[in-house]
Amino acid sequence: MSTMVIASMTYVNAKRTVFQPLKTEVFKKQIESLTEVLRIFVGKEELALRGDFDFELLRHANITKMYDAYVAHAFNRERPYEDLEYRAELCPTMIVSIEHLQRNFTLVDGDKPPSSKNEGQELLARRRGWKYCAAEISLPSTYSEMTQRIRAALEDPFLPSPIGRALEDYLGLVERNAFLISQIIAEMSDQMPRRYPSVMDLGDAQTEWIENQVHDHFEDLRPSAEKIIMMARDYFNSDGLLPKKSTWK
Repeated sequence: MSTMVIASMTYVNAKRTVFQPLKTEVFKKQIESLTEVLRIFVGKEELALRGDFDFELLRHANITKMYDAYVAHAFNRERPYEDLEYRAELCPTMIVSIEHLQRNFTLVDGDKPPSSKNEGQELLARRRGWKYCAAEISLPSTYSEMTQRIRAALEDPFLPSPIGRALEDYLGLVERNAFLISQIIAEMSDQMPRRYPSVMDLGDAQTEWIENQVHDHFEDLRPSAEKIIMMARDYFNSDGLLPKKSTWK
């Protein structure tokens, strides 16, 4: 019996000796992963978090894109490429909502007949008149860079899964806000013919009437960021990163 006990204790001690260095190394890697996550979020208020994705330029670029589309449609005029806020040098990428495309694009004649007289008149009005769909959202380079940075953190195999899911939720929130801006611009664009019936009216063009709507409906990023910070710090403590008081005398 004593021989079995000694053998069992020897196995347990050997197991600890073999796996302890591996556990320590894994924990070090987790610390590095979580440190990078904390660098992204710690010390930032709402404006700084929005600045990480340059939402100010995103909003302004997509509003001016709508304005330019209206001027081209109504007055057949275009601005020089180098003056465009959404040119490739500033906004190198775009995202498109599949739902938005399905909602705003209609099959050509012959593919699907209008279901009613009113629907046919509405489709005809859309083709002849001004209708801005805003299916493409121009994204500043800063938006893409921060998204890639967070994606890189997500791809780290040592990142704890709960924090990974929280980061995914954060990116989802960011993307929802981008689509929200696009949706508001599309909805407000219906007022363009009334606000700017002539080229002369564009001389004093202001965009606050759209920007205020964006400000009122934008989902704050700070609560989601605070959740990620809290989870990362709690994970550190639960794994014993902070030394406990010794019970030895």
